Amino acid sequence: MAGQTTIAGARSCPLALGLRRGELLGLRWSDVDLNAGQLRVWQTLQRVRGDGVVFGPPKSCRSRRVLTMPAVVIQALKRHRSRQKHERSLADGHWQETGLVFTTATGRHVEPRNLNTAFSRLIVRAGVRSIRFHDLRHTCATLLLGAGVSPRVVMDILGHSQIAVTMTSTGTSCRPCSKRPQDTWTRRSLSLRRVMALTSDTVAVTRPETTSGHPPTRGECPDDCWCAARDSNPEPAD
Repeated sequence: MAGQTTIAGARSCPLALGLRRGELLGLRWSDVDLNAGQLRVWQTLQRVRGDGVVFGPPKSCRSRRVLTMPAVVIQALKRHRSRQKHERSLADGHWQETGLVFTTATGRHVEPRNLNTAFSRLIVRAGVRSIRFHDLRHTCATLLLGAGVSPRVVMDILGHSQIAVTMTSTGTSCRPCSKRPQDTWTRRSLSLRRVMALTSDTVAVTRPETTSGHPPTRGECPDDCWCAARDSNPEPAD
């Protein structure tokens, strides 16, 4: 099961960086530079029918990206790494080294469905409206747009291939908010202040380059959407 240590460390990344579940669970420490404050979205983890757990590339060329982490995410990952080292010492000889950032108490990968379950339990204990783990990604987009970040930049941060997808993923939550009285929105914003702090400086995105020195095109990624059709517990399309 995905324990509290995993949840505590994992929730800041989709909120601040808009990572998908598969991108989060496939994240390796070798893809994270805490000193430079950069995180590479280079690998995903999916459970595929007939194949079990499979590691592969991000779902599209636009999804393969390098993100600049805000300070609060860097600190959260540093704390998470310390806790992981402690878990490794407690596991003794039972620790399985995978190099993954988010693992079980014995170093193994976290099952996607178990992360969903752990997050749902956290929502119940918090006594707030039920949302999916994937909705943290939508929250990231909504808050960035609400803070005045360019839709094009938000599209790059989330790794969307089309700006219409970015706007659609936030449209449902934004429309009711725009109709609220200003004082109601202000009170609601106060409860989100800490979340907005996660996203306030997450605006820098770097695209990987091919051996030719140019950003890869869709045709250069033959594994685009590599296993979405067979994923036994698929993520939403956005």
